[in-house]
Amino acid sequence: MARAAEGVASHADHTRAIAVDLLEELSSSELFGPHGDAVVRIVEAASALDEERARALESARHPAAEREYGKAWDRWLAEQPEAASYRNRDHAWTLSIPGAGFSGSPIGYGFSLIWKTVNAAARDRGGPGSLTLDEDGDRILGDPWETTLGALLDAAMAVGAPHLVDSDAVTVLTAAWGMVFEP
Repeated sequence: MARAAEGVASHADHTRAIAVDLLEELSSSELFGPHGDAVVRIVEAASALDEERARALESARHPAAEREYGKAWDRWLAEQPEAASYRNRDHAWTLSIPGAGFSGSPIGYGFSLIWKTVNAAARDRGGPGSLTLDEDGDRILGDPWETTLGALLDAAMAVGAPHLVDSDAVTVLTAAWGMVFEP
């Protein structure tokens, strides 16, 4: 245990562990809201992505999906009492807005988990250029992974927070998901 704790700063908000005992499995709704099972399916698909599927999602993403995703965020923000300063902005690639609502997003940490999972898939199974550096030196997703991320975020919004999208928006947001994973 002493070796595991070496180098951990006294002010750190975490600890290292050698073993963990799983006490109980929580419902996906605890993490992602009442439609958590649907969000879990998208996270699982993201974890299994390869270059071929990423390219398929990229080419199948509806041109209006980014706009509809942002509109769903606007609807969610309208429901949040502490979100006034975030309203009427571009939320096309938003993952979370801490402080705007209880969980920071319509599906809890679902969007952030999808981002993390797509990044891992790009790193592990993507080709050259899957991850690149931006002008600030930060690692970002390259083609086709950035658009693939967008397609999965779109689908997660539609199935995880259906009260925020109308039927036309559902069609737009799930277009790529439906073509690649539910043909």
